[in-house]
Amino acid sequence: MEWLPEIVVAVVIVVLLVIPHVVLRDSKVGTTKTSDKEICVIPKCGRETGYRKDTPTDRREHYVDGAGQRCDKCVEEFLLDEYNKRKNALESAFG
Repeated sequence: MEWLPEIVVAVVIVVLLVIPHVVLRDSKVGTTKTSDKEICVIPKCGRETGYRKDTPTDRREHYVDGAGQRCDKCVEEFLLDEYNKRKNALESAFG
């Protein structure tokens, strides 16, 4: 049983180094299907965001932890609405 630790180490190396490369290589074969894309989480939107579901969240724009992925159009509309609200508030306050 002296060889048991070496076998365990070998199995761990295979699992950590070899298998992820095979899985990643196989997942990139062919074209991306529509169902592989994230959909905007804003109610009544439903647009594709352009990000695949397997894209890490730290490599995405407009991802909100606990909510999900928003599309560019919804973010643009939200920012424009916020800008207009603040602009109108300032105009009302300072005439």
